[in-house]
Amino acid sequence: MDKNDPEISLSPLNIVVIYLIVAGIWIAFTDRMLESWVTDPHALSILQTYKGWFYVLLTGAGLYWLIKKHDQQLQKKEVRLENLLGEVQSEKELKDVLFERIPILITIYDPDLEQFEVNREFEKVIGWTNEEIKEKNIDLLKEVYPDLGTRKNAVQFMNNPGLGWKEFTITTKNGHQIPTSWTQIRLTDNTSVGIGIDMTDIKASQAKIRESRELLKKIFESLESSLIVVDPQDRTIVDCNSATEKIFGYSQDKLLGSSTKMLHVDEESYQKFDEMSAQPLANKGVFQTEFQMQKKDGTVFYSDHTVTLVYDEDGEVNKVVSVVRDITERKKSEKELQKRKEFIEKTIQNLPIGVAVNNIDNGKVTLINKKFTEIYGWPQKTLKDFESFFKKVYPEEEYRQQVFDMVNADIASGNPDRMQWKGMRVTTQEGKERIVNAKNIPLYDQNLMISTVVDVTEQKELEQELKKEKQRFQLVAETTSDIIWDLDFKTEELWWSEGFEEVLGYERHSLKENYQKWSAYIHPDDKDKITESSEQALNSASRKWKEEYRLIKADGSIAHMVDRAIIIRDNNGKAIRMVGTMDDITERRKAQKKLRESEEKYRHLFENNPEPMWIYNPETLEFIEVNKSAINHYGYTEEEFLKMTLLDIRPEEDADALRKNVEQNKGEKSYSEEWVHLKKDGSPITVELSAADVQYGNQTYRLVLVNDITQQKQMQEKIIQSLIEGEDRERKRIAHELHDGLGQYLVAASMNLQSAKADIEELSNKRQNQFKTGLSLLKSALSETRSIAHNLMPKAIADYGLTAALENLVNNFKKSTDIEFSLTHNCDQLKLNNQTEINIYRIFQEIITNAIRHAECTKIDIRLQLKDDSLTLIIKDNGIGAKLDEQDEETGLGLRSIKTRVRSLKGSLDIHSEPGKGMKTCITIPEIDNLKSNKTDHG
Repeated sequence: MDKNDPEISLSPLNIVVIYLIVAGIWIAFTDRMLESWVTDPHALSILQTYKGWFYVLLTGAGLYWLIKKHDQQLQKKEVRLENLLGEVQSEKELKDVLFERIPILITIYDPDLEQFEVNREFEKVIGWTNEEIKEKNIDLLKEVYPDLGTRKNAVQFMNNPGLGWKEFTITTKNGHQIPTSWTQIRLTDNTSVGIGIDMTDIKASQAKIRESRELLKKIFESLESSLIVVDPQDRTIVDCNSATEKIFGYSQDKLLGSSTKMLHVDEESYQKFDEMSAQPLANKGVFQTEFQMQKKDGTVFYSDHTVTLVYDEDGEVNKVVSVVRDITERKKSEKELQKRKEFIEKTIQNLPIGVAVNNIDNGKVTLINKKFTEIYGWPQKTLKDFESFFKKVYPEEEYRQQVFDMVNADIASGNPDRMQWKGMRVTTQEGKERIVNAKNIPLYDQNLMISTVVDVTEQKELEQELKKEKQRFQLVAETTSDIIWDLDFKTEELWWSEGFEEVLGYERHSLKENYQKWSAYIHPDDKDKITESSEQALNSASRKWKEEYRLIKADGSIAHMVDRAIIIRDNNGKAIRMVGTMDDITERRKAQKKLRESEEKYRHLFENNPEPMWIYNPETLEFIEVNKSAINHYGYTEEEFLKMTLLDIRPEEDADALRKNVEQNKGEKSYSEEWVHLKKDGSPITVELSAADVQYGNQTYRLVLVNDITQQKQMQEKIIQSLIEGEDRERKRIAHELHDGLGQYLVAASMNLQSAKADIEELSNKRQNQFKTGLSLLKSALSETRSIAHNLMPKAIADYGLTAALENLVNNFKKSTDIEFSLTHNCDQLKLNNQTEINIYRIFQEIITNAIRHAECTKIDIRLQLKDDSLTLIIKDNGIGAKLDEQDEETGLGLRSIKTRVRSLKGSLDIHSEPGKGMKTCITIPEIDNLKSNKTDHG
């Protein structure tokens, strides 16, 4: 019976024994019980009968149950026997699998038979099969342990099972030695079972592990970052590398066993680091931050700090590893990089070219500078990607598609040389067309495309203009008799116009030959002078060069030439090119010679005249002759005069007027005019000149006599100024007398008459009407007196200043006329000296009065504008206009008074008027600060 089965095993014998025991106990105890309970024999007999039947029934049921239980036990035993047979078969199969297929070495040694049996893995590794061992009667121990000492150790290990594992080196059939590890088991039949493991791969793995550990140790020590292993319980340092010593300055002995608190700046910093790391470490097991740490010497540095939790097999935190890198230099670099970034951004925003950056894959714009939006004329929010850019900038669908295809093809080529497009026509938001040059710079590794754009609209217009100018230049070069030349210093090339052949008779060669041969044409006596003069001009900052010299013509004759040139320089001021013209003045020189010969008798009068005189060519305006008085008066030498024209002694603004005047006076025998001339020192003089044509040979020149009337003009100005100031004083006096004298009398008379007004009812109606009329006329006289006094000397100037006086003047004109007036100014705070304000007031008063009287206008615009140190006065009407000479005749002394007042303020007067287009008068007064009043207010 199975010791674990609590049931009793039933057999036929056991059933009989149980039955007999139960029957004996039943008979013995039941009979005695009945006899003790029942004394009547008859009743006892009946009970005995009933007891017998009850026993039969009871024993029958018990026998049935025992037999049934016996059958059940038999069935269980049959099932258990079948299971045991199955287990035996499974164990046999398992033994076969383990013995034949398990990848470990198994040897079975039977001491009775003194035979070895090995498994398939042993055969595979060692090379000896069971068949070979039996057939050849091989001594397996001797073969696998050829060394006697090793063999004895192996035998001893086999005879002492239960000693654990031991390593042995065994020899295979082919003579190779492999490391193995064995353990011995002794069976009950004294059979010895050896279980071995091929340690070749394990040994190799162990070697690799050792190498890995050594490598890890080397890496651990060679890291530039500090690597600290910390105990998670008490935060003490368990291990650290040499970089930790280098970064923090502590020795490893000092660090090991110490708290990480010593590496922090202070307790607060230590606690803050704990608080920062708690949540990330709990969630992810890793915490990374940039934090300030402290070295042994107290130096605080920025660190890149990474903390990692290391877990054991049970998932508990075993170690904490901290990696610390000193990023102080990186922080400095980041700050510097930030500065550079800001600098680059500011630079990009302020570049004179447009710059935009967008992603290559989706075309989204990431950066656009101000110039980019200005050039394309669209706001940044509109040009948000490629699609919107092309749609807005190229509204014409056909042209847009053409540009889109071209740009995409060029970008797809990957060739940077193709990613630049010139002369692209774009349209702004306002519908204006512009010409731009665009260029793309791809940064494929960053998925970025940098786009640059330059507005060349003006350049294109200039190029067109330059093309026209070039055409004009070519036409001039072809039609003029002057010699035009162009010298390039870089290429040493010299170009001549056709006039070179016509004037000098030489053939033009290649540009190089022209440059090499040209000096040979210069007269030998003039070569040094020309060389010195040109080198001096080239080495200076001068932009112009002019010289007169002689050239030897092809036929050997001498030509007198005036050479004028413009010097073109690079950004460094170095001369790179000269363009000039040569004028053949041979005939002029001959004429001058004839002139001197034919009029020698008049030379004394010409040269010794106390007034400046000269002779000039009306065609070229060049001086032909000047007398000593001109030389002395203007400050130029004779040589300088003869290289000059009339334009050189006139202000630049008179150039057009001079040419027009010379042209108008052609054919006039004599005339007299007044002009402004400039001396050599730049000082202006006012002259009255008389001119007459004179004949020299076949040429007509003009003789000029100059009378300097500067002082006379100044005296006239002073006289007029005195008259104006006297007039202003007289106006002021009369105004005061009208206001304080006559005005007061009129006021008193009015008051007296008003007081008598209550008594006039006693008079007749006629007398009452006469009284009222007289009182009304008295009030009108009083009002007129005040108006005359105000016009003579406006009190508002003294009380409130110029602008208030002008506003009052305009208001008075509005009341007295139907003309629409407009007055604008920005001079509320302007305070000028008294005489200046009076002059400006009178100028406005005179011009507006003239417009009201003569212009027949309906609108007068008045502006007074202060800008920088200049004050501008503008009065414009929409009247009938007039020619200036007619206006002069109409205004007479008025215009002269205006001019005089303007000159007294050192200003300029410009009057523009045409019949039917009204008149515009513009007066500019410079250096207004010099005319300001020292007073802070008026009144």
